Amino acid sequence: MEYLIIGILIIIVLILLVKLILLKKEMRSTTAQLSKDDNRALSVDAVDRDLNKLIAEVNNMYEHTLEIRNESAKGEKALRSSISMISHDMKTPLTSIIGYLQLARKSEGEEAQKNIDIALERAKYLNELVNDFFEVSLIDTDRYVQEPETLNVCELILEEVIALSPSFDKKGIVPKFDNSDDVIKITTDRKMFKRIIQNLLSNCIKYSEHRADLSVTREGDKVRIKVISNSSKQIDTDKMFDKFYREDESRTGEGSGLGMYICKKFAERLGGDIYAEQVENVLTVNLVLPNN
Repeated sequence: MEYLIIGILIIIVLILLVKLILLKKEMRSTTAQLSKDDNRALSVDAVDRDLNKLIAEVNNMYEHTLEIRNESAKGEKALRSSISMISHDMKTPLTSIIGYLQLARKSEGEEAQKNIDIALERAKYLNELVNDFFEVSLIDTDRYVQEPETLNVCELILEEVIALSPSFDKKGIVPKFDNSDDVIKITTDRKMFKRIIQNLLSNCIKYSEHRADLSVTREGDKVRIKVISNSSKQIDTDKMFDKFYREDESRTGEGSGLGMYICKKFAERLGGDIYAEQVENVLTVNLVLPNN
């Protein structure tokens, strides 16, 4: 009986010893895999259940780390692209300003005044670019503070239409706003709302071909604002709200490509949405906001 117990104990010790050797071997293998930076997950064929669980958790953490790396790489690439585009967009008007001011210094009378006027126009455009980039920085860093108040939607839209009337006239567009006298109120941030409307109207002026129809309607607990324009070009309505999107990439001096992106982000911050539809030559931009 005594020999039997000793034999059993020896067998148990041998089994534990073998298991320990195998475990040490697997740990060495796992350590070797960890030392490699080949973006591969660890193999999980260990005989020890607890070691398998540990390896599985390490793999989960590793996958999460890879996701963070990939997102960081995408962010850095987007940042470099943004800086490149911002530099290019600012360089063009700045070069024009310097050139026309140099011409004005060399010329006299009406010619000098004409060059100064052109330089001033370019300076205003450069200022708009700076404002766009500043607002985008606030959006991307989530530092835009809202101050909700009750607004008369139709009244504010009409004010912006009147403010932009010289630009409409220059483009030969007669805005149509049939329900401009209606009283439709919402509670929202005035600055954000006005910026959205300004950008929508400015985009209409830049790209529309002699049409700007506006309407405001109540739809239950929401308010829908439509800006209808026409364009003979096919517009990618899925991409037009992307950062730096332009209808025609070859056209310069017509905006930063951030206006509609700002509209989209501001609309979302206000609890609403904005989207566009194009049927043949008619482009309709829908802004939907909560009717609080």
